[in-house]
Amino acid sequence: MAKDKDDVEVIPPSPKSGSDRTRAARLRARVRVRAPLAPEDAEWLNEYEARTKDVGASASHKVSYTEESTQAMGTGSAAEVAAAAAMVREDGRRLDNILDRSIRFMESACLRYEKLVDILLAHRHEDSEQIRALLNAHHDNTLDRIELEGALLKAQNADGEDDKAMAMQLLTQALGGRLGKKVKGVPSE
Repeated sequence: MAKDKDDVEVIPPSPKSGSDRTRAARLRARVRVRAPLAPEDAEWLNEYEARTKDVGASASHKVSYTEESTQAMGTGSAAEVAAAAAMVREDGRRLDNILDRSIRFMESACLRYEKLVDILLAHRHEDSEQIRALLNAHHDNTLDRIELEGALLKAQNADGEDDKAMAMQLLTQALGGRLGKKVKGVPSE
């Protein structure tokens, strides 16, 4: 083994050592850019280069295998039947996929339609209740008016002062009842 100035044994560089390969790469890079090297670094690099030339062939080698496989080509009617069967299977898969997607789409469309119909039915029910209430109020008002007009016509057709007074009394009572007020001098029913 080599000894340095202080009689310390120096381990020679080895191309198999990862750290020596890294150090050599750094020193080579400095030489490429023409940076000055320390004398011990230059000596170490020269020794490393000498040892790498002695190694010769690479210690590792790569062996690769390629596997080839071939399938027998069918000829005749059996091959045609197999090819037709494969096409039919693939077409069936495609149609099944299309059918599944269309069923899912129709299912979602039906659910949306059902929600829409429920909303419209609820609105229609509310509208019909309001219309029914308006018609009932109009009907009650019309019946009250007809009853009042009938009583007035009876009073107009009757002879005498008592009938006119009675008609006025009925009219005032009906109007007072409509307005929700009690009229003076008219007895309530």
